[in-house]
Amino acid sequence: ELPREAIPWRGAYTLEFDVKPESEEDQYLFINGTVTHQYGLAMYIENGKLHASFLDADWESHRWQTQLPVPPHAWSTIRARADFEKITFTVGGKSESFPLTRPAFNIGFTVFGANWKGKPFRGRLRALRIEHNSW
Repeated sequence: ELPREAIPWRGAYTLEFDVKPESEEDQYLFINGTVTHQYGLAMYIENGKLHASFLDADWESHRWQTQLPVPPHAWSTIRARADFEKITFTVGGKSESFPLTRPAFNIGFTVFGANWKGKPFRGRLRALRIEHNSW
């Protein structure tokens, strides 16, 4: 678990980490929120691809299904950059961007490997890096 504001609520950021999933199962990488509510960004692997969701300050839920593969049993570097114009996801040097102009709904904790609905992440995590105002 990371402290509140590790991923900024109202600022541009870059989040980057390496993962090595142990299986092909759908699984959550992390979620930003509190005990029962998502407050910002969540990222997960579904059907072998990176997916993400975001709850913004207007209570609008965004869901992004990228075509970026996150293969099991191999290290992948995953990056998310948000700048209040768009959010860009990068895996293995390939990127996809989506419009995102609002801040997160609220300040939350970021918990790796967990979510309230899906299966938790099973694998390894390394090289976590977060930069604020880094666009």
